[in-house]
Amino acid sequence: MDVSVSVNDAGKAIAEMLSEYKQDVTRMLKKEVKKVAKEAAAELRETSPKDTGEYAADWRSRVAYESDMDIRMTVHNKGHYQLTHLLEFGHVIKNGTGRTYGSVPASPHIQKAEQKAEEKLVGRVKVGLR
Repeated sequence: MDVSVSVNDAGKAIAEMLSEYKQDVTRMLKKEVKKVAKEAAAELRETSPKDTGEYAADWRSRVAYESDMDIRMTVHNKGHYQLTHLLEFGHVIKNGTGRTYGSVPASPHIQKAEQKAEEKLVGRVKVGLR
């Protein structure tokens, strides 16, 4: 009978340790995701096309969703969100009659920042899990 009690106690102790580990990993992941999103917004402020500088200055990161086990961050351009696609991929310029009279070349900056952020996050998670 003593053996079954000690096995139950060991099972409870292992379950408690795993639960604490899960909470520690979740905390670490959330912290790193927030940091990387903030850094991606800062990078976009530096690398975005600058005409007046307003577009580049408006990059922000925010928590889109957070629960006990999950977090989703959004990096967005707060004031000039309409320009993100146009600047990232380029566009043609038309006048009021629909005639094309020029084009604006693509200036890819969002995809580069996204890839960099992904690589940073993967690296930091690997280090954090060690």
